[in-house]
Amino acid sequence: MEKEHFEILLEDMHDSIKAIAEGHGVLNNKIDNLTNELRTGLKSTRDELIFLIKASNEHLEERLTKKIEDGDRAVVEQLTKRIKEGDDAVVALLTQQIDEVKDILYVRTEKLDDHERRIRSLEHKKSA
Repeated sequence: MEKEHFEILLEDMHDSIKAIAEGHGVLNNKIDNLTNELRTGLKSTRDELIFLIKASNEHLEERLTKKIEDGDRAVVEQLTKRIKEGDDAVVALLTQQIDEVKDILYVRTEKLDDHERRIRSLEHKKSA
């Protein structure tokens, strides 16, 4: 009787193990399905966010361009108005800045000429 009892227990254990294995298989399938759904959802959300960010950037770029253009127009209008009104201070300031740039260019040209003379002198010494 012990053998029959043991066989019944083994058969019962086998059925239980088989049920557990089937349960694991079903659980794995559910996990795989959930993983695929999450990946699809995340990809969709990512694509939507990328689209929204690009659209937002384009909108910001358009707004900034318009503001810059409006600002440029306002500056040009102000300068034109001041020059037309004969604002001597603006003309004097512009003239002063132009003269300063000329002076800087003159000094740099002199330095460049000096460097060129030195280089020619060195080249002449090398060839002699």
